[in-house]
Amino acid sequence: MSPLAISLVAFACIVGGMLLGMLLSAILPAQHVSAESKESLKLGIGMIATLSALVLGLLIASAKSNFDTMNNGLKQAGSRVILLDRVLAQYGPETREARDMLRQAVASSIKQRWPEEKIEPLVAQVGAGKVDIEAVQDKLRQLAPRTDPQRLLQAQA
Repeated sequence: MSPLAISLVAFACIVGGMLLGMLLSAILPAQHVSAESKESLKLGIGMIATLSALVLGLLIASAKSNFDTMNNGLKQAGSRVILLDRVLAQYGPETREARDMLRQAVASSIKQRWPEEKIEPLVAQVGAGKVDIEAVQDKLRQLAPRTDPQRLLQAQA
């Protein structure tokens, strides 16, 4: 439903309620439309509005907390992938295949989680096949470090 249709339905309901209230105030006995009745009605409506605002505030806070958690997780995962790529680049040219597989794994993961996003140029750059992160891990285990710095970098990776 479009926002315009929703607002028109809400407007119609409000106007309908107003007209019904005007009709009922003319029909009801005087004791039901006294100042005391109106005051108790105002108190009830105020309490309902306050509780509604409280529930809405808690709902928004919960959604924001969930969004922040997911956003932080994505940032951490992205920074770990970048760090892994940098460590592999420092290791040497023998990690070229593992780095390409890492790029493919990240691209396919993005495409799987957000299929509506336009990342075809990125996927075309790194390759068309889907690669799991386990294949990258296997490539890292197959590395044969020749120096101490390479052993350290393999352990970090």
